[in-house]
Amino acid sequence: METENSITGGSFKGTVVQAGTVVLGPAPVRPSGLPPRTLFVGREQLLTELIDALATGHGPLLVSALAGLGGIGKTALAVETAHRALPRFPGGVLFIDLHGYDEHPVTPEQALDTLLHALGADLPPDPAAKQHLYRSRLAALDGPLLLIADNASSPAQVSPLLPGDPRHRTLVTSRHRLADRTLAPRHFRIDVLDPADSLALLTELTGVDDPLLPELAELCGHLPLALRIAGALLTDRSPAELATALADTRARLAALDLGPDLAVHTAFDLSYRRLSRAEARLFALLSLHPGPDLSPGAAAALAGRPEADTLELLRALTRAHLLEEADGGRYRFHDLVRLYAANLRGRGVRAARKRLLGRRCRSCVPATGATPGCWSNGPVRCSPSSWPSPPRPGRPPSPNCPQCSPPCTRWRSPCPGWRSRR
Repeated sequence: METENSITGGSFKGTVVQAGTVVLGPAPVRPSGLPPRTLFVGREQLLTELIDALATGHGPLLVSALAGLGGIGKTALAVETAHRALPRFPGGVLFIDLHGYDEHPVTPEQALDTLLHALGADLPPDPAAKQHLYRSRLAALDGPLLLIADNASSPAQVSPLLPGDPRHRTLVTSRHRLADRTLAPRHFRIDVLDPADSLALLTELTGVDDPLLPELAELCGHLPLALRIAGALLTDRSPAELATALADTRARLAALDLGPDLAVHTAFDLSYRRLSRAEARLFALLSLHPGPDLSPGAAAALAGRPEADTLELLRALTRAHLLEEADGGRYRFHDLVRLYAANLRGRGVRAARKRLLGRRCRSCVPATGATPGCWSNGPVRCSPSSWPSPPRPGRPPSPNCPQCSPPCTRWRSPCPGWRSRR
């Protein structure tokens, strides 16, 4: 086959010599791997912040990482963000699910193979050559491209996929806060939906307007995955029937189950499996605490470990989004995560509960001649400096509270002050 070269665009005198080799290859492919939109409700402010960050990132590269609890809607938010920001990325969109929390996560080399196929490239055998070809293909695109790396579990999964061209942007979703020397993302934390958006999502999913829907949204903990499962369950049962089933805390997680691919406990399993033994043990024991949140000291009492060591474990659980930071250096569960943790309790529960009760009573002073710090010697009345909260309106007086009347008669029922403060 003959190949003829022509040179235009100027005036040439004499002989023109072409040196070297001309390699003719296919034109770069504009990838269009963006998944379709799903029903999306709320999070308008977060969407605006994400789109602005993708458009105006400082430095040569921006990685916007979405980290949050399993089932909280990270992928849906990333996809919705990409659809709204699509005009900003004429170079196209690459989407890859890294399955970072599955038993067999996608390796960086497997991810590069997938992305190179999407870019229309033949695969070289050498891993280093794959990364070079991948970044060269991205650099040859006519406009900015958006890469979505979904379900990443570590920076090592993401770093080899980052484009070298500063025009391109990367959006990462993970259940952990990802950061190391090669990956320094700007983090966007996702919380559960607010009650109004939860109700709107359930109403859209079911097409009904039932007075029990707000209660169902509350029982689902305003978690998008749980709300979508509840919406599907309402196709063959009434809101009253489902509310009754979810009201039983022992059976709530089992009720929010539509098979292995759509179940709340399955989403939590993926995060739990990655915990160390010490983290998993503390995670289960924390569910013994009766209050809405707890201090590192109370967690240390449950674990039977020094407070400094326990604080590191609490931070690890927070990074995994199995625990949330509360005000005043305290920690709390999402309601459904607490039920999940309670199902994992094994040996050591009785000893952990005794350590927690012992810690509680060391903060008390005797009411009538009992040995300080010992609940077994009789009723105790708590020090006002330890228990400043009065009983909640509508509740009967509780023992062990300085503002309760009559005086304490039992140690087993914690007062509201203990529930909210210890």
